[in-house]
Amino acid sequence: MPFLVETAAGELILSLHVQPKSSRCGFSGIYDDTLKLALTSPPVDGKANTQALGYLAKLLGLPKSNLTLISGQQGRRKKIRISGISPDLARRILEEAAGV
Repeated sequence: MPFLVETAAGELILSLHVQPKSSRCGFSGIYDDTLKLALTSPPVDGKANTQALGYLAKLLGLPKSNLTLISGQQGRRKKIRISGISPDLARRILEEAAGV
């Protein structure tokens, strides 16, 4: 699964393609080796980034502090560091939510 990579430190890096100002919030498939995440928030003042992190934290059952936006603060392509969850469980949850 190219959109989710495990680091040597045991953390996960999730690659997202974000679509802000959508009519609903949720995954809408795979786009260019990334998970495509539709968000209702506009890409203004970090609102879409905040919604993306909150959505993922809730989906994975983690506190928001376990997710860190490491790249793509002002772009559609984002990389998010995830800690505190096993890689297998994270993969299963993300695959189910994305329908892949």
